[in-house]
Amino acid sequence: MSDDNVKLVDDKKSTDIEEERTVSVEEMKRRIANEKSKAKEEIDKLNGEFNDYKAKEAERIQLAIDDFSKKEKMNQDELYEYTLKEKEKAHNDEVNKLKQEIEEYKNKERLNQIKDIAVSKLYEYKIERSDKSLSLVLSDSIEDTSKKIDALNELLEEERNKYIGQDAPVSSGGLSFGSGVSSTYDMLKKLKGE
Repeated sequence: MSDDNVKLVDDKKSTDIEEERTVSVEEMKRRIANEKSKAKEEIDKLNGEFNDYKAKEAERIQLAIDDFSKKEKMNQDELYEYTLKEKEKAHNDEVNKLKQEIEEYKNKERLNQIKDIAVSKLYEYKIERSDKSLSLVLSDSIEDTSKKIDALNELLEEERNKYIGQDAPVSSGGLSFGSGVSSTYDMLKKLKGE
């Protein structure tokens, strides 16, 4: 009986090992297929990039050949004029690019100045200087920004003035001065009805 038990255990172990190997082989096949598809996608991507590069280089080479053949047909004076025009064009492009950058920096500086003025004016009116309040009042000119801040201040003043003349709300343990109660004792006396 003990031999049969040992045999059954050995058979069970060998079956488990075979199933484990089968799973491992299937898993390995799946992984290999997955890696092959990833590699194919990467190769396709690289081939596409290489083809784009080849096309750009072919275009650049063709432009250089066309330019060379154009220069070859010119005499010395025409070649000098052509070269001079090309240099002048490149210079003008660079100057325009620099002018555009200068304008961008000037615009940024102007907007920073407007923001600084807005912050100081908001501080003067004791209005919170947060991104939200700045987004409400900032505009492209100092005058417009100033008008918006003044309008915001007027609106806030109107709202503040609505509440200045009113009695403070009664809170727990607080006293309401408009009701004739001057102390906790008076308040309890009034509640009791005396």
